[in-house]
Amino acid sequence: PPNRGRAFEPESPESLVAAIRPLVEHPEERRRLGAAARRWVVEERSWSANAARYLDLYGSIVDGMELS
Repeated sequence: PPNRGRAFEPESPESLVAAIRPLVEHPEERRRLGAAARRWVVEERSWSANAARYLDLYGSIVDGMELS
């Protein structure tokens, strides 16, 4: 998947610092990640994208049911 953020170990301040420091030191990378994350949210987490997923899901459930 595309790189849209940074991961760090939960409850580890050292891991958080290691994930954030490069973004503080390289604002262009911070902007790139922010733009990539926003693009993903707009494309994948919109009402129309969610509705399409649910329509597909519910359609497959109904297609799999035996109707009397």
